[in-house]
Amino acid sequence: MKAAMLYRYGWLLLSCLTGLANAASITITAEYNPANYVEDRAIFINTTPCTQSLVNWCSGTASIDKPQAVYISTNTYRQVKDTDDKRYGVHYLTFPAARDVSVINTVTGHTYPFKFILTDIGTQTVMDNPGRLPEQGDCINNKSSESHSALFQFSNIKESKQLSGGVCYSDLNHLSKTVRITSLYLGYKLKSPSPLTMPNGTYRGKINFVMGENKDFDLGGGTYGDTFLEVNFIITVKHQMKIEFPADANKVTLQPREGWAEWIHRGRVPTSLQGEISYRVWTTAPYGVTVRCGELDGNYCLLNNEQTGYKARIRVLSANPYSSGFAYLTPGRTHRFSVVLDGVGDVGRERIIRFTINQTELGEVLKKPGGTYKGTVTLIYEAVL
Repeated sequence: MKAAMLYRYGWLLLSCLTGLANAASITITAEYNPANYVEDRAIFINTTPCTQSLVNWCSGTASIDKPQAVYISTNTYRQVKDTDDKRYGVHYLTFPAARDVSVINTVTGHTYPFKFILTDIGTQTVMDNPGRLPEQGDCINNKSSESHSALFQFSNIKESKQLSGGVCYSDLNHLSKTVRITSLYLGYKLKSPSPLTMPNGTYRGKINFVMGENKDFDLGGGTYGDTFLEVNFIITVKHQMKIEFPADANKVTLQPREGWAEWIHRGRVPTSLQGEISYRVWTTAPYGVTVRCGELDGNYCLLNNEQTGYKARIRVLSANPYSSGFAYLTPGRTHRFSVVLDGVGDVGRERIIRFTINQTELGEVLKKPGGTYKGTVTLIYEAVL
């Protein structure tokens, strides 16, 4: 079965730390922690802290359609030259193709595929005459601002180039004799499996990029403060669940499905005594149900006749949501229930618990008339990690 693929968008403000062995490192974090009975989409939320400060492009929590930013500084120095080589122009910047990254569950070792796709790119550039640079190549001008000495420019990457990579440049070389790039801005989206297909846990992954001439990120001909970029990913999955019983579910009365007429008029023992309660479940992951008995006899819960002291054995069963049958719930054992992996999970799905005394046991009960049979059965629901 192919898992549905979801997109998560965000802004990433990146620059390369100097003095760290010519390498920069950033961490992108995301979490799936839904109350799925409120949220009707299975998506990851970007939890990467917004630490970008010089240009306020943060916009709060980044879900699938809200941007986010982080900040690290850099120092790349270039001289501007009027040549046919665009790498020496006032503005030159290449970006890599989309990268696959496998995130690994830190406990089980299971891996899941993500894809890191750049959607926007820009720089903070110190220059002689800061001014908006018309984008040429594979970018489209979007946001920009200037100070007396620096240009902040953030451009959209053409959608046709987001998977393959490309180059952005401008040839307004008269604006400055030298440029110093102090920050690199990246907008990105992650293509991910549906979190409904991923068990609870923490997942980690890493991508390495190279910076320099004809490398992943080429900022033009000059001196680079950093030559490597490491992007770390920490993905957290926390499935939740909600169980809702009707108000009167704490009491169940057992009766013959066909009524008592055959017993009263012909002395025929009914096929069984039954009682049911229904409940609704909201969950994005498999869950378990454990039966606890007030009194236990092997694999049966017991009902006690308060007058005669006779104890009747009762079975607890659960309806199979994908067929017409019922499954026996053995007391003390956790029984696993699966979830339809349709991108949403179980949202308000009705399920049934049945309590029954079979015909053989009922025959013994009817030999000892009088009194009321009572007992307690506790149902424990828990997420299966």
